[in-house]
Amino acid sequence: MTYKDTYLTGKELADKIRSGAMREERKAKMGDVNIDPNAGLIPRRQKQQEEREVQEASSDNAFYQDLLLSYLMSNSEMGQEVERRQGEPSWYNNKDYSGVSLSSEDVDLGTVAVGIREAAEALGIDPVDLATAISYETGGTFNPTITGPTTKWGTHKGLIQFGEVQAQEYGVNWEDPYGSQLGANGAVVKYLRDRGVQPGMGLLDIYSAINAGAPGLYDRSDAAAGGAPGTVRDKVESQMEGHYKKALALIHGSKPQANPRRA
Repeated sequence: MTYKDTYLTGKELADKIRSGAMREERKAKMGDVNIDPNAGLIPRRQKQQEEREVQEASSDNAFYQDLLLSYLMSNSEMGQEVERRQGEPSWYNNKDYSGVSLSSEDVDLGTVAVGIREAAEALGIDPVDLATAISYETGGTFNPTITGPTTKWGTHKGLIQFGEVQAQEYGVNWEDPYGSQLGANGAVVKYLRDRGVQPGMGLLDIYSAINAGAPGLYDRSDAAAGGAPGTVRDKVESQMEGHYKKALALIHGSKPQANPRRA
């Protein structure tokens, strides 16, 4: 057998490729072996690209679903309530107020309870939240004439510790401390509404309006003006749990149906 019998010349090889004879020979040699059309480099890359596109589409869908959910949550009453509660302290939903005593010889607690309910209804807020802030500001007494610290606003006094200027501005009458501060048209409602408290706001924003002058100022402190040390958030999260229980007892423990001082 000569070299020529074994190997093709360049021209013969080219002719064989052009005619398709070589392809047929390869098929005959491979028999029934199936060739995966996705085995090549280009098909694999195409497949990877398709998988990436599916993943990106899925990620986009998840993003827009989260965005839609966030929009719906922030624009519905239920969503606003969920968001509000998530911003409150961990003890906020503990409704156990057993053992809390509210007896007082100096304070008409029935009148205070009714007045706080009326004020909270006028503002569109939870009466327990308002009662918690009032309990904190009055040292747990709910005393409408209790005197607090002296700051640049003069001597603070009353249910949310009005400064002298603010008490006069919002119509507090110390000869009628219950009626002038509480109820739908009392000084507490006027002051909080004027400071920006909106329906649905929670304890953190209510106290921020009282302590810092507007809702949302959680990191503000009035210590430099003569108030107690700590930010709005510090006071709500670390100092108000006991006052929350007192507020629960006041609002839900006994439910006076009339306000004897204003009937």
